[in-house]
Amino acid sequence: MDRAKIDNDLSVLNFPPEAHDMLNLAEAGFKAVVNLRQAGEQGEKLSPQAEAEVAREAGLEYLHYPVSPPDLTAAKAKGLAVRLEQLPGPVAIHCASGRRASLMGLASWAHQNNWDASAATDRGRESGLDISEAELSPMLVESEAQG
Repeated sequence: MDRAKIDNDLSVLNFPPEAHDMLNLAEAGFKAVVNLRQAGEQGEKLSPQAEAEVAREAGLEYLHYPVSPPDLTAAKAKGLAVRLEQLPGPVAIHCASGRRASLMGLASWAHQNNWDASAATDRGRESGLDISEAELSPMLVESEAQG
């Protein structure tokens, strides 16, 4: 399965999972799946409702947290961080290609652990994610200025 492990509780999938992938995730020890795709997004294999049903049948908790590219903000990342804390881990997070999931996953992880963009970018690279500090920084700094 094509995934990047940010830490023991959070991994990013580089693809949108299908029904059989949910079983594979459960067998691999995952406890929850987060779907960042908008309903009806191009290339959708499972609607969010169908994905939720399949995930639950596989014994996984499910969260649909839709994020479009303009939603890649500190507020949205902080919101996801709060929601991730409520889910049992480990959690697999996905979008269509893994790009939004990589950014949101790393930013949420940084919010949870009080890490800055530089440290979070390093962690992402160690995990195999191709994310730059310039991309990640606005998803962290804005929230710090508000908080």
